[in-house]
Amino acid sequence: MARPIFANRSTRGTVFTVLAAFIAVIMVFASQTVYAFGSADKNGGTKAYELEGVWKDRPEVVTSGLDVLSMVWHLDINDSAPAPGNDPTTDNLLTVTVKNAHFGEIPAQCLSGEAGASRISEDKRTLTCDIGERDEGTAQMVLSGVKVDGPAESKVSAKATFRGLEAELPEIPIVAPFIMDAKFDAGAPSSLTGQPDTYQVMSFPFSLVHSTGSAAGPESVSYDITINGVRGERITTQDVACAPIDRVHSGYPYSAPGKPQEQTANFPTCEFTLVDPETNTFRLTLSDLDYVSKRPELDSNGVRLPQVQPKHPREVIAAGELRVKVPYKASGSDSNRNTNVTLKASTPTYTAVDGSTSEDDPSNNQNRAPMIRGNWTGAWVVGSQYPKAYPGIGWSDTSRAPVGATVMSVSGIAPPRVEGFSDNWICNTLDTERVDFVDARVVADPYAKPNVYYGENVEGLDILYYTGEVKDPNLFECGTTETPFDEGKDEKDGWSYTKPADLSTVKAVKLRVPRAKGHLSKLAQSYFYLVIEQKIHDDVEIGADVWAWTSVLNETRTDWTMGLDAKIAYDRVTNEREITPGFASPGVVTDGVRYPYAGPGRDLLRVVPSLPVVAKDVAQPEYGPGAEAEYTIRYGLESEIANMPKDQVVIEDTLPAGMEYVPGTADVEPDVKTNANGQQVLTWTKDDVEPNIRVFEDGNAYVINYKAKLPKDAKPGAVYTNEVAASSQGQTRKATAKVTVPRAGYTSLKKNVETPVVETTRNGVAANEWTLSLTSNDPTRSNLTDVIDVLPSNNDSQGSKFDGTLKVTGVEGAEGAKVYSTTVDPAEIDEDPNAKVNGGTGTPSDIWEEGVKEDATALRVITKAPLAFGDTQTITVKTELHQAQHGDVVVNKAVGRAENTKLRMRTSAQFTVRTPVDVSVEKVWKDENGETLTETPDSVQVQLMRQQGDESTPVGEKVVLSAANDWKHTFESLPAVVDDEPVSYTVKEDSVDGYTAQVEVADAGGVFEVTVTNTREPEPTPQPSEEPTPEPSEDPTPEPSEEPTPEPSEEPTPAPTPEKPGVPEKGLARTGVEVAGFLALAATLFGGGLFLLRRPRKQ
Repeated sequence: MARPIFANRSTRGTVFTVLAAFIAVIMVFASQTVYAFGSADKNGGTKAYELEGVWKDRPEVVTSGLDVLSMVWHLDINDSAPAPGNDPTTDNLLTVTVKNAHFGEIPAQCLSGEAGASRISEDKRTLTCDIGERDEGTAQMVLSGVKVDGPAESKVSAKATFRGLEAELPEIPIVAPFIMDAKFDAGAPSSLTGQPDTYQVMSFPFSLVHSTGSAAGPESVSYDITINGVRGERITTQDVACAPIDRVHSGYPYSAPGKPQEQTANFPTCEFTLVDPETNTFRLTLSDLDYVSKRPELDSNGVRLPQVQPKHPREVIAAGELRVKVPYKASGSDSNRNTNVTLKASTPTYTAVDGSTSEDDPSNNQNRAPMIRGNWTGAWVVGSQYPKAYPGIGWSDTSRAPVGATVMSVSGIAPPRVEGFSDNWICNTLDTERVDFVDARVVADPYAKPNVYYGENVEGLDILYYTGEVKDPNLFECGTTETPFDEGKDEKDGWSYTKPADLSTVKAVKLRVPRAKGHLSKLAQSYFYLVIEQKIHDDVEIGADVWAWTSVLNETRTDWTMGLDAKIAYDRVTNEREITPGFASPGVVTDGVRYPYAGPGRDLLRVVPSLPVVAKDVAQPEYGPGAEAEYTIRYGLESEIANMPKDQVVIEDTLPAGMEYVPGTADVEPDVKTNANGQQVLTWTKDDVEPNIRVFEDGNAYVINYKAKLPKDAKPGAVYTNEVAASSQGQTRKATAKVTVPRAGYTSLKKNVETPVVETTRNGVAANEWTLSLTSNDPTRSNLTDVIDVLPSNNDSQGSKFDGTLKVTGVEGAEGAKVYSTTVDPAEIDEDPNAKVNGGTGTPSDIWEEGVKEDATALRVITKAPLAFGDTQTITVKTELHQAQHGDVVVNKAVGRAENTKLRMRTSAQFTVRTPVDVSVEKVWKDENGETLTETPDSVQVQLMRQQGDESTPVGEKVVLSAANDWKHTFESLPAVVDDEPVSYTVKEDSVDGYTAQVEVADAGGVFEVTVTNTREPEPTPQPSEEPTPEPSEDPTPEPSEEPTPEPSEEPTPAPTPEKPGVPEKGLARTGVEVAGFLALAATLFGGGLFLLRRPRKQ
């Protein structure tokens, strides 16, 4: 019921109501929560609020960047008054602050925006959770989840506050997923002629990664590295065996000083020594590893370094180059000319300072480089491209580039060494099925920047372009027979010195290199490089093989015929013979592509994809049955290869069986289908996704938010795991998120009274009943509830006031309920079922007996039955108050506990007793001398009006007062409460012009006699008419006399012959008098016709 108006809960007393001037009705109420100021309850100080917290399934340790912790906060919201109410309460703010963890989103239980004041602080360490309005008598469970993000060896802590109370959870140690891995593959290994030229000098890059936030790894780590050629060469280190990276290696940061900080890793103490000459085994030891300093975000190419796993990314902590020299033999049985050298590193186990371990990944521990010399070459040189390089070195099947990339190949040759020999030629054939020609240039300056391939075009050497037909680029003959020397006859057979306007028609380019032009080159052996830039088609499939063919004419050859010897010389063999590694040397055997091996005459580049990245999170780790879980999918693409184009990403999110997508909750609606297992599959297709955008960066646009609903019959503790797959360019990566149906929620206890205001019967009995409702919003069933109902007694602490006898006529509980009673003095009763004197929750002590005793002072109902989510247990207590009297106040309170929500729930309800009140109205007519008038209007109509709040409504029909009813009427049995709300009354009646009203009220024992006397007003005094003002004469104006000139009357001038007042006309008069009273004090107000009346309460 709604409470009557009262000043505050600490004041006990009677509340009166104000009524209309013509009608005075007494109304008696007592506050539901009335108690004496400063009263000390013998039960001890009752708390209005309590707060407790616990980690849900608390682990021994947690992993940074990976684990989510759940906190369960128990709090109760009660009225601490002796007679607790169930008023709604606001400002229920639970504040939780964590260290070394952060909140992701505001939990669904917390109201935010226009609905509430919930928020997460800017640093995401503090959650303010507004649980919204709760009625007093509620035991609440609040679940909040946090993602661990602190460094290893720190601890997660949490502290909560609620209405001045504090609760702190025990700390949990943090570990991070310890991952270390060395990388030795890709990059841009080098292979150059040494000084002396009996050696080939080579370098290979390496780097070492460590997972963010994890425990520090070892101070030093060692690798066994074998570097072997195909002839069993004894390989040794260069004078500087290990050096920082000072040039571009795609996928590796710099480590040399002077480079941009965001692209530079630490160069550790590095020892690289030969330990077994027989097997060419070296020992690489990296010491003084730095796990603290800032780590690079970009590689030496300016491309974001891949994280692999966004939730615990790997970061480079060390990088460098290994440098060796290989004996070179150009001829003889042990010649290693046109061979290659392979590096392979061991895979150690890393041990962190906290004892955790990580195995090195073997998939990136190999590399290779060719060992070739001669007067011609051909290869992809994508590792030397600028401004963005791609990984790889020629003839080793390591060159990689993305779809749409512009890539660079080189065909090189030296001029004839002997005077009189034919001019040399170099020809490069394009794989026009998959690339288009972009540009070509001839270069020969080793000092060009950024490298030799970007030197100025050599003047005097002209490039020929072929736009004719090419049936098979692998066997394409770059013309017919060339003239030995330049005789101006080179433009033939589809070749021209003029670059065509449509570059896509260029199928091959070639260059004549005469001996006489050798001086134009600054390179060793007067080398010239024909550099060809070509663009990979945008529609090339991922994994496609792109080839670059080189063929030459030198010294004595002038014919381009592709016979078997030419096929072998220029690596054009396909199925003519068995392809072994030895035959493929200095190239390598290639699998799964159009041609069986790569080499100087036919080099391979593979088109590679960017890799999809996906991470999935849920706003809270726990949701109740039927609740809507809020999911976030973050997706993207990543690659260590530069210039990766935007591409399409397809996200498929498979919901757990029983969960359903909530339509309209996603930013973009997914395509929803159901798979064979009955699971909903949500699909989004996202075009133009830009690679290397960190998925957890602020402002990342590649985010999908949506909601999915758990089944209503979800079992507490059930885990719902869903998997999201992000696919792009034939590659797929997956992520999962799970929610658990909690064993958390709240229960509330409310008490209502059937009739808040009871009218006494003729025998003085006021019958009523209380209903206790214990409602669960807790996903975990409570199999036990325990409620103590303290019965009212006169002058109890709840505020009861009655002299009669209260009897319990019946108690009804839910199925499984057992009723107990006690006769302990009400002042000695402890209201809490869990109190020791009561035996504890669910276990009644010996002061409680089964059944309801006649002189019971309290009842106890223990219900051993499931109370499920959304269910309500009801207890009904029926009572009769004998010898009830007007003004009696009966206040009943109850306190309960439920098995799972644990804490107290307090409530109370009251009723008051009233006797119906009659109001009698009488009209009296007087003349101006106070004598009774004999001639009056025939009648006056009176309307009873009810005032409830701001609304005034008529009650019944109008009543006519006249001589026929002796100008009297009685309004009988007026209710003081309507719809549980107090009311007052107003009487509207007709008034008569020329009369004034006077009100007199008398209390005649249950009937209020209201006399309204209408007195005729005296006749108005006639006023003299105004004399016209004479016109001023022309004579001078005399001095004014001392007598002031009378001012003219402001009254209107009457007619020449005033009429005598007559008898008022008979009939109904206009409505003119309204009366409203509030029974708090007595007074009479004239003119407005209001009076205030107080009827003293029965003592």
